[in-house]
Amino acid sequence: MFKFLFIFLLLVLLFSLIALRYRREITFLIKLLKLLSSSFGDKDFNEESLVCCATCKKWVASSQALSMGMGNFYCSRECVNRLSRHE
Repeated sequence: MFKFLFIFLLLVLLFSLIALRYRREITFLIKLLKLLSSSFGDKDFNEESLVCCATCKKWVASSQALSMGMGNFYCSRECVNRLSRHE
C-alpha cells in the first residue's frame, strides 16, 4: 500500500513540476481552447440581407433601410431628400 502511495505522490510531484515549468504554455492552450469552443458555440446572430442605398451606395440592413418602391432603398431621409433635390 505504501508503494502505491509513494508512486502516486511522486507522480503528483512530477506533474506539478512540469505544470510549473510550462504554465505559460498551458494558460495559452486553455485560452485558445476557450476561444475555439466559443467560436463554434451558439450562432445566435440574424442573417439579415443587406441592401445598397440608391443615392450614396452605402450598404444597410434591409430592416433599417427606407424603401420607396421599384426596388430602390435608401439609408436615411437625407439620401431621399438629396435624391428629390437632384430631380
